[in-house]
Amino acid sequence: MKIFDKIRGLILGIFAVILTFSFSNVVYGSEEVESGIYELKNSVYHESDVGMSMARSYLDETMQVKITKSEVVFTIGFSGTAYMNNYRIAIDGAEVPVEIVEENSEAGTIKLQVKASSKDVDMKAKIYVDPMGRDVEFSVIPDYENMTLIEAIEEEPTVEETVNNEESNNNEEDEAVVAEEENSEVAEKSNSTLTVVIIAAIVVIAIGVVALKVKLKK
Repeated sequence: MKIFDKIRGLILGIFAVILTFSFSNVVYGSEEVESGIYELKNSVYHESDVGMSMARSYLDETMQVKITKSEVVFTIGFSGTAYMNNYRIAIDGAEVPVEIVEENSEAGTIKLQVKASSKDVDMKAKIYVDPMGRDVEFSVIPDYENMTLIEAIEEEPTVEETVNNEESNNNEEDEAVVAEEENSEVAEKSNSTLTVVIIAAIVVIAIGVVALKVKLKK
């Protein structure tokens, strides 16, 4: 019985070695934001609870962002504008030009448009509130994780992008050839190693059988 146990142990060990040759590759990719006009929600921030509440009541919960290769354009809406004026937007601490693209005095709404070089900016709204007699300033935080594409924008590739794409394609072709050669070498080595392992397994089993026969004759 001990001989059988030893043979079984050797066989299991050999199979364990064989299994170590199995592997899998996980490929991670990054998704870039395509050029287009997107609708998304936003959140606000003010250091006080009252300021947070006021900011949220002024700022529309949804906004738009136009993303292209050259610039990013934010369209922000405000309501309850009867007692507000002098709208300003600061991007990364510096005030930028503001364009009024839509205004409805009767409904008390207004939409402003500002440009930035990136979508990931620190944006603050500054509004003068008449009843308070001072500016109200708060952060506008776009929610990019849940934005919806409204209109795709097709852009012609720049000269630099065309050159980069050609170089990338050439590099990919070279890398593919190298990878194919490496995979072939790995496959050959794996097959050779697997052959050796199988032969070793056969030899071990044969030795075990012979040893068993000798033991039984005794």
